[in-house]
Amino acid sequence: MGYGARPDYATGRVAIITDRFWRSHFNADPNVLALDRPLLDARDWQREFLPTQLGILHSREFARAAREELQRSNDAMPAEQRLRQIPTVGEIMRGRTASLAKETRLVNVGFRSTDPVFAAHVANALARTYVQQTMELKSRTTGDASDWLAQQVDDQRKIVEANEAAVRITRGMAPATKPPASCGHYP
Repeated sequence: MGYGARPDYATGRVAIITDRFWRSHFNADPNVLALDRPLLDARDWQREFLPTQLGILHSREFARAAREELQRSNDAMPAEQRLRQIPTVGEIMRGRTASLAKETRLVNVGFRSTDPVFAAHVANALARTYVQQTMELKSRTTGDASDWLAQQVDDQRKIVEANEAAVRITRGMAPATKPPASCGHYP
């Protein structure tokens, strides 16, 4: 660093993406269908899931959502702790960092700035936004699955009711009535 140069601060938040994280934050079991073995090999999960999460963290939409979160949290702070200026979406995109911690299920989320307090506020907003979006996605997915299951139960209920009605009609036949020839009970 040369004379007069301002230091560059990089703050970071670590989002832990593990089975324990999912269970504690979302009351979810990643082993939903397979009772005695993992549904997916962890290597497959890391190969596909983690790069997708990095893509989300690097997206413009995510930066926009983080800016909105930063604005909300800044408005809720006491006046003496508020940021003087909220960064633009472009500034958030240029300053944010997101990377995988090697050989782990950790994601490092941070923000680079010459002001350490500013960097911490933005990094915290990025981390809060990530957790919030993940929880909303989980909730939507659970809701969609619940709706699908409710429809399946309703369809099966209708089938059972139709079969019960057919049985009642068959049992209600008078003994003198001959059942259909396909039954094979009468000559």
